[in-house]
Amino acid sequence: SRLVSQATQHLKLQFIFKRTLNGQHLLKHLCSQADNTDRSNLNFFFKKQDKILKRYEFIKLSRLGKRLHNRYFIANFLPTRSGKIRLGITVTKRVGNAVNRNRIKRFVREYFRLNRHLLNFDLDLIIIAKNGAAKLSSEQIYSAIKNIFDRIPE
Repeated sequence: SRLVSQATQHLKLQFIFKRTLNGQHLLKHLCSQADNTDRSNLNFFFKKQDKILKRYEFIKLSRLGKRLHNRYFIANFLPTRSGKIRLGITVTKRVGNAVNRNRIKRFVREYFRLNRHLLNFDLDLIIIAKNGAAKLSSEQIYSAIKNIFDRIPE
């Protein structure tokens, strides 16, 4: 009976997710399930205001920001007082063709979108992909980005 109830719960969540356009209803359902979840920090959207788009902002972060790296990614970050966490992504042509570059950017954006609530302070963050990143699977990209996120000091 426990397996049946888990399967039923899974089907309910699938149904709720399919019926929503933006995931907000699913978020409300999941938060209502947990007693101690703070909904104010959970924002799973990635809007234009959450992106670093201007060249001068990228240059400022590369000059003034702190740097972390692992085998596949470099992260430049700088704490801010803007009230939000912003992300910029750089993937050069040396990494691969347009399909591979866009794939890496998509995975980095998705990881950021789902895990930015783990960062407890406001900052600007730039992720730069290194040459070997194009050959990684999605799980390897997520683990490499998780490694960088875990090492950002608070």
